[in-house]
Amino acid sequence: MARNRKSEQQRIHPRVEIQVEVTMESDHNFYTGLSSNVSEGGLFVATHASPPLGTRLLVRFALDGSPDPIDAVGEVKWLREARSPDFPSGFGLAFLQISDEALARVARFVASRESIFYED
Repeated sequence: MARNRKSEQQRIHPRVEIQVEVTMESDHNFYTGLSSNVSEGGLFVATHASPPLGTRLLVRFALDGSPDPIDAVGEVKWLREARSPDFPSGFGLAFLQISDEALARVARFVASRESIFYED
């Protein structure tokens, strides 16, 4: 299921902080990084080796307190160069395919935490 932002400045889904390892693979590469936030629309992955814009990735991550990982297909929608330790380099990944059960888990996780706002 595709999730799109109305604009770069206006987010559809609130984001919450999360510090978990994220593994991703494309047709030709394997990537790892740390997620710093997640929403029902996708997640930010902090990494020094970002895939190109438009890359589709199989992504796997776990939410706090859950032994079962979430698997999804996402697309790299934007890239960020490091600005400070609080704004590391990485990329925004929009979920394209995620099961209803996994999306419900993300929604419950987000609802249970205080939303954050970052200027990208």
